[in-house]
Amino acid sequence: MVIRISNRDARRLWLANQGLAEAPTGPADPLATIRQLGFVQLDRIQVLSRAHHHILWSRNQNYRVADARQAVGPRSRGI
Repeated sequence: MVIRISNRDARRLWLANQGLAEAPTGPADPLATIRQLGFVQLDRIQVLSRAHHHILWSRNQNYRVADARQAVGPRSRGI
């Protein structure tokens, strides 16, 4: 069985599933965002901003680096 959807609907579904369909505002909850995504790859290379911080910030612009450290606990020393 083949289900056909328009490109517009496919884009909307993809953005919603990635947490990018809504305006990135409101209280920051990085742990909830990570749970929704399933994972965030921690990147040890930092040029301007570490990739995992950018991923969380793009989904909520109130996100701060300290929020991730607090959410993941004592193993987050390198975050």
